[in-house]
Amino acid sequence: GRLFSKIAVHESLSGATTAVLAYGMNFPDGLAAASYAARNGWPILLTDIDRLPESSRIALEGKDVVVAGGEAVIGQAVIDELGGAVTRISGPNRAATSVELARFFRPGADKMYIATGYDFADALTGAVLAAKEDSGLLLVSTVVSGTVQDYLQELDSNLVILGGTGAVSKGVEERLASILNFLGENVEFVRPSSLAPVPGGQAVRYPYQGHVATVLDACGDYFKIRFGSITGWVPREDVAWTERNTDYVRLTWNFTAASDFVSEPPNASGYNVYAPISHSITQNSDGTYTLGVHTGINSSIPTARSNGYFVWMTVQQFGKDSNLSDGLIKDLIAEAQRLDVDGINIDFENLGLENRDKFTEFMDKLAVETSKLGLVLSVDVTRHAAASSWSVCYDRAALGRICDYVILMAYDQTSASSSVPGPVASLPWTRDSVNRLLAEVPPEKVILGIPFFNRVWIQERITADRDYVRATGSAVAIRTEPTTAGGSATVIRRVDSSVLLAYIDTVIGENILGNANWHKVDLGPEGIGYIAAYYSEIVPAGTVLDQITRSSHYSYRIIKDMVDNFDPDLKTSFWTTLSGEVRLITDVSIAYDSKTEQNLLTYTNAEGALCKIWLEDVVSLKKRLTLMHEKGLAGMAAWSINWMDGERQLWNHILED
Repeated sequence: GRLFSKIAVHESLSGATTAVLAYGMNFPDGLAAASYAARNGWPILLTDIDRLPESSRIALEGKDVVVAGGEAVIGQAVIDELGGAVTRISGPNRAATSVELARFFRPGADKMYIATGYDFADALTGAVLAAKEDSGLLLVSTVVSGTVQDYLQELDSNLVILGGTGAVSKGVEERLASILNFLGENVEFVRPSSLAPVPGGQAVRYPYQGHVATVLDACGDYFKIRFGSITGWVPREDVAWTERNTDYVRLTWNFTAASDFVSEPPNASGYNVYAPISHSITQNSDGTYTLGVHTGINSSIPTARSNGYFVWMTVQQFGKDSNLSDGLIKDLIAEAQRLDVDGINIDFENLGLENRDKFTEFMDKLAVETSKLGLVLSVDVTRHAAASSWSVCYDRAALGRICDYVILMAYDQTSASSSVPGPVASLPWTRDSVNRLLAEVPPEKVILGIPFFNRVWIQERITADRDYVRATGSAVAIRTEPTTAGGSATVIRRVDSSVLLAYIDTVIGENILGNANWHKVDLGPEGIGYIAAYYSEIVPAGTVLDQITRSSHYSYRIIKDMVDNFDPDLKTSFWTTLSGEVRLITDVSIAYDSKTEQNLLTYTNAEGALCKIWLEDVVSLKKRLTLMHEKGLAGMAAWSINWMDGERQLWNHILED
């Protein structure tokens, strides 16, 4: 019979130390292994599912055995009868088994043969050819299995299809071609590359290492992809197949003329989208507008492009008199083409409720024009705040439908003008801001704005030179009489604990929750006022006070200096100015603030003032990266590159595992 005649054929090969064992009643596994066995001089012996013929057992004595196929074709009972070392090579089906055999034997040629796994004449011919060429044979059915696809993408081999369309269908042939050419597949750049309008042509864009793109077409040694606003050709050797869908946005704004911010490629700097503040708009009294072109800043755009960054020109406009005309749209599109950028970022702020619908219409019209050119359109919005003209001007849901991205400016929780110190952006506040926006805009369109700046709150210690009164709460009323009977009409103004009022006397007035005392205070030009003692306290002359006098922006460079130079034993630190001057600080403390989920740095400066900084350090910024991933956001945007550390490595520090 078939099994025993095979034994006779291979008796002359008794010198081989290894043999291949395959199922004898159906041949796909044996044919898939044939070229590798022939290359190594190994015999192929056939067996039944659950019985090893006696002559086969004798022939295999003392030999290592490679079993081609799973337990469905060669059962464990057969394996148990084998005496030498046994290696089973198998997959869930015949096509997968042919792949596993190829992985095991590693053919040397850069070519693989393809045959149907259901009609063995072509496979038999292919096995002979493959053996001669140190190649291999893969089996397909009416479809190309995922296992075969993955292997071909890893291998990067040429293919020879055996048989006509009756054996390997046209659909399978086309699928194999698309796999070889990665058509419709995502690839990742393994090195900095260049993109040209035609294969091998002059480069017009320079995709960065790590960028993910979809292969649109193939031609010889080149793939066609889209990078920013440009579609073109890149060398195949610069990319590799990836399971990643995209590389998330890591945007950095720039408001100065320095071009060294983009002197290194994105894989070195950590950010991939460069957003220079390229234009500002001023509304004129006659209804016209002036489009300010920031030539110095824009001079960095060619460097950014050549080093592989996406460039989104950022346009700023502030105030309720902002221009939202069709003429402005025309001008912005012309500027985008002149500067050869990849996108437009609209930063229009404090427009007021009266401009909400006009701004939405403006963005809708602008989106029509940007889409014609393949430009990315993004818009910056603030956190939801019902009573703020800075917030109510944005129809966030509509903007989310219109724009490619909505950038949430999640900072300035405590503004520079606040009389009470606080964080730039605490983590609970940031999470809440994101959740509010996600109620209207899908996460894949949301970019989280993060602060690269810190705000130092300076509380100058002063000694009260007389008796004062100060509120013990916020928005405490000072009235014209020591009573609330007149309602809001008697309120001169409202104050908080940061305001010191000159004390005159204490009088009896309306009883407020058991306290009838009211403090009479001197308001200067506003005259005399009264503040309920229940809501205030007297500050006697000679009291040493911490009074907030100002706040200031500090760069991450300064913060990093302070933290790196902190001596916990001496409670001192220092930082160095750009001119080289060393600034000593004392009474330094760095402690975790659970309320803000940030580190709080306190110290005394050279003038003796108490200073507080809720640190926007790597710890804080990494939490925002985690939030971005948790919510499935499109990326992060930093305001701004100008506040980074001296080595410009803040992005990389955030991205480090």
